[in-house]
Amino acid sequence: MKANVKTALALEQAAHKSAKGTVLEVAKKNPGLLANRLAQSPDLANGLADFDYIVDELLSAGQREHIHRMLDSRSLNAKARLIIVTALLTT
Repeated sequence: MKANVKTALALEQAAHKSAKGTVLEVAKKNPGLLANRLAQSPDLANGLADFDYIVDELLSAGQREHIHRMLDSRSLNAKARLIIVTALLTT
């Protein structure tokens, strides 16, 4: 539990700083945690660098349900929505 809290905190800090390497690393190591966190707070995705790679990583890890929850949110900006829709259409 303690490790998950630390990982979630590190993810949130990385998302706010748009540290693409850190977020991509979390997407590869623990895609479920990242997908769940982004689904809970889709506005974190608005400033992420290389969000298209992150979405591809999450989709390949079977996190489609979380991706759809992000699309349902009003806090996701148009650019992030376009990236998600494009990724969904190409998979």
